[in-house]
Amino acid sequence: MKRFSLLMVAIFSFVLISCDKSPNNPDDDGYVIYRLENGSSWEYLTQYEGASLVETHSNKVIKDTVINNEKWTVLAYDDSVFWYVKNKADGLYFNTKNKTTGTWSSALYYKYKANVGETYTNTDNVKIDVVSINDTITVPDGIFVCYKYRVKYSESLSTLEYYSPNIGLIKLIAFKGDGTVEYTTTLKEHTFLTTE
Repeated sequence: MKRFSLLMVAIFSFVLISCDKSPNNPDDDGYVIYRLENGSSWEYLTQYEGASLVETHSNKVIKDTVINNEKWTVLAYDDSVFWYVKNKADGLYFNTKNKTTGTWSSALYYKYKANVGETYTNTDNVKIDVVSINDTITVPDGIFVCYKYRVKYSESLSTLEYYSPNIGLIKLIAFKGDGTVEYTTTLKEHTFLTTE
C-alpha cells in the first residue's frame, strides 16, 4: 500500500509539472490572444523599408471602462491614440464610436482559438485570414510561438500580424497596395504587472 501511495504521489507530481502553462504555447486552455491587465505594456521597434531610422512605439493598458453596459479595456498607443478592446470567447474585439451617430460598434479582429485556413470579414469590412497557429517568431524580446493573421484593411493596406497567446502582438509587417513592404514592427519588451 505504501508503494502504491508513493507511486500515486510521483504520478500526480509529474502531471502537475507537465501541465505548466507557458504563455507562448497556443495550445494551452484558458489563454487569450492579447493579455489586457491594467498597467501592462509593450514596447515596439518600427523600421520603414529603405530607412535606417528605427522608431520606438508603445502600447499600454490604461484602465477599464464601460460601454453599453459591457466592460472594455482602454489600450493606448504612444499615449495618444486610444483603442477600446476586449477578449471575448472567440477572440479580440475592437470597439469604435461612430462620430456622426455616436453609436458604438464592435468587431472581431483576431480570432482565437482559430483554425488554419479560416477566413472571415468582420463588421468593419476588414478581411482576415488565419495563416498559421504555430509560427515561431524571433524578435528582440525573445522567441514566441504565434498565430499568424493576414489582414486586409483596404486596397492600399494589408498586414501580416503575429500574436502570441497570453502576450499579444509580437510582429507586424505592413504592405502597400502594390505588395511591397512599407514597414516592420517587432516587440522589444513587454511588462505585465500581475502574474499568472
